[in-house]
Amino acid sequence: SLLKNTSPKHHSRVAKISHTNASKVVSFTLLLKNGLENVVNFLLKHGITILKIINDLNTIHATTTVGKIRELFGVVINDYLDTKLNKRYTSHDGELTVPSKILV
Repeated sequence: SLLKNTSPKHHSRVAKISHTNASKVVSFTLLLKNGLENVVNFLLKHGITILKIINDLNTIHATTTVGKIRELFGVVINDYLDTKLNKRYTSHDGELTVPSKILV
């Protein structure tokens, strides 16, 4: 799954392996300050599968392709290796940006 708030490039034990293939399906979490209903509608409109909505926490868990995340949120997705744990994972490089027009 994608990291929620920080890019892994800030962690010394993490090495970028490659850019993630655009067709790879990944799960992700959005933590919102407001606009939950609008963001849910936006995601559904763009064919993203909603896995779970936690209203009390303004949180959406969803799944889609890496290409769709790049397109909608303007973020680079990479594959990484945590060298301490020897664990591979997929995460964003930089901030995920929800288009401001849908938060209103």
